[in-house]
Amino acid sequence: MVWKGSGKAIITTVGQILINDALPEDLRDYGRVLDKKNIASMLDKLAKRYPDEYVDVVQRLHELGGLSAYLSGHTVSLDDLESQPMSPKELSAIKQRIEQFSRSKEPISNRRAELAEYLSGHARAAQQRTLENLRKKGNPLADQVDSGSRGNPTQLNMMVGAPVMVMDSEGNPVPLPIANSFAHGMDPAEYFAHTFGTRTGMVGVKLGTAKAGALGKQLALAASRLYVSEGEPVAGVGLPVDADDPDNEGAVLAADVGPHKAGTVITSAMIRNWPKGTKQILVRSPVSDIAPDGGVPVEAAGYRERMTFPDVGENIGIGAVQAIAERIAQSALGSKHIGGAGGAKKGGFSVINQLAQVPATFPSGAAHAMSDGIVDSIKDAPQGGKYIQVGANTHYVDVDQEPIVSVGQKVEAGDVLSNGLPNPAVMVMHKGVGEGRRYFMNTMRDVLEASNAPTSRRNIELLSRALINHVEVTDESDSIPGALPGDTIEYDRMASTYLPRDDSLETSIGIAKGMYLEKPVLHYSIGTRVTPSIQKMLKSHGIENVTVNKERPPFVPKMNRAMTSMLFSPDWVTRLGGTYLEKGLLEAVHRGRSSDLAGKSHIPRVISGEITGGWGDDDDLQD
Repeated sequence: MVWKGSGKAIITTVGQILINDALPEDLRDYGRVLDKKNIASMLDKLAKRYPDEYVDVVQRLHELGGLSAYLSGHTVSLDDLESQPMSPKELSAIKQRIEQFSRSKEPISNRRAELAEYLSGHARAAQQRTLENLRKKGNPLADQVDSGSRGNPTQLNMMVGAPVMVMDSEGNPVPLPIANSFAHGMDPAEYFAHTFGTRTGMVGVKLGTAKAGALGKQLALAASRLYVSEGEPVAGVGLPVDADDPDNEGAVLAADVGPHKAGTVITSAMIRNWPKGTKQILVRSPVSDIAPDGGVPVEAAGYRERMTFPDVGENIGIGAVQAIAERIAQSALGSKHIGGAGGAKKGGFSVINQLAQVPATFPSGAAHAMSDGIVDSIKDAPQGGKYIQVGANTHYVDVDQEPIVSVGQKVEAGDVLSNGLPNPAVMVMHKGVGEGRRYFMNTMRDVLEASNAPTSRRNIELLSRALINHVEVTDESDSIPGALPGDTIEYDRMASTYLPRDDSLETSIGIAKGMYLEKPVLHYSIGTRVTPSIQKMLKSHGIENVTVNKERPPFVPKMNRAMTSMLFSPDWVTRLGGTYLEKGLLEAVHRGRSSDLAGKSHIPRVISGEITGGWGDDDDLQD
């Protein structure tokens, strides 16, 4: 229809007119497609520009949606369930290939991996083909998927397409192509192949939500002491991130970018219009910036959910972790809807939990270089898998994985040598607290995305700081007063008072190779060994000089399991909120630990009956 409400003729629809009439004038657009993504963008702009009117506008849109749903009579007919079967030629080719896999003399794990890769390719193709065919026909089921209101392409393909591949209860592909949909009807073999995933999904819902809740509690306890504090920016300190990452919005620039000066809050417009050739920028972040009292500086916290800086003293850790835990729980609930269909990305609760708990045995973990050197050889191992030789160290790559390095390639200690899940604890051990946090942040972000639980990178930054925040003291030193060899202490608390050793020197990054940082730079933490890759990163961000020491620092970085995060708190009452209580209390008695009601943990005030939500003036609770 033609609409003249804006002063000029516009070809639009009645629905567009009604929706735009409920919006402020500068947010009206009569030609946009209001799918899930665009609705989120519209509401985001509404919240930023009209925070006081946000609730009323959303309420009007909600009422309009309810009325439209009541009056429209939109429905699904039997014609909309028309099957999109696989062609006999394609089905025959898949069956022949499966037969070849079954006769192969490769180890069964290799055959499963190859079969999964082959079938998942056909599953993705069938899924896309089904969606495109239904789009052309104006199918309402495809409209729902495209809009983001209900379902996803995998579910639609199961309903009317050809799922091709399903997984068994252990996540391995069933060697039977699923050529028929639920709408068309399956033969008995196809039906029973589907039941593996159905049972797994139902069990996953019952157990997954409980496990997700338990993990969420542990993560919240770990992040419960991340509070906002006052702290001036430190030159050269910040987190390098991709310039085009939409999660940069709300973060604060740590270095100039074109006309934008350090200290500027990043907007969506800035992200779209960085100077040509800008690939990375430096932002202030909880990963890199530490306040003098060990807290998170205001600018490192950035704009939060209220679209302004948080107040000094505000706890931002728990809210960020709750946002992550909520998505994990939703992912567990949603697993039953996939029914074991193949073609989905790898992820899931077990992988998320593994990253947070870093068990001694790291299933499906990648191989990591244990020293600097050159890859001398890559050979088959007698038991299956590969041996990668780097200098004097031999690294084993499991049969389910493949090397991602080549002979003659230079590697550094901690570098990933094979595909598989990087172990953040190994990263921390070899590359330091700061680089370990960055690795964890990127890996957890990818895993959450693969688990259908995407969340903001800036929330994961807070989680990475909470989980990777300890060092083990190896020698007595004036740089860490009061700490004894064997003590595990919080890195943030140590770094805020750390004094560079007397024989440290400030030198150019070209000379600093092989030495250890005595002051943080970029996101690299105190004690990090300067390697060629670090030199390259520093140069790319204009860093010319660093403060280093030739000797190893009096501590080694370490990552503790999420469930033990409270065990190493210097406050003995805070330890009561975690696990391993006997061990924690015995150590507190042995070392004469005290508890501070005015400290950064809420647990002492809860236990003592004090009201939480502010810093008290009460005397310390002595053990």
